[in-house]
Amino acid sequence: MQREFVSMISHEFRSPMAAIQGTSHLIEMSLNGNLPGKLGRYLEIQKESLKTLGELVDQVLLLNQLFTDNVRSTADSTEKLLQ
Repeated sequence: MQREFVSMISHEFRSPMAAIQGTSHLIEMSLNGNLPGKLGRYLEIQKESLKTLGELVDQVLLLNQLFTDNVRSTADSTEKLLQ
């Protein structure tokens, strides 16, 4: 159940992240890379933040996988000891 929850949360984070990333890309493309004023810097900050958030989501998924594998391994070991 925990694994499904973490997967669902991951999806819920990634969907809006993809929309934000796509919108940023469309803004850049529509202006042919000629971003006025601070807009270029703001979009760069946004890209960096999205990358960081994506890495955090990946780490949560990895930690969940490691935890799940560890629980299974411990359960298997315990079962063998009890036999």
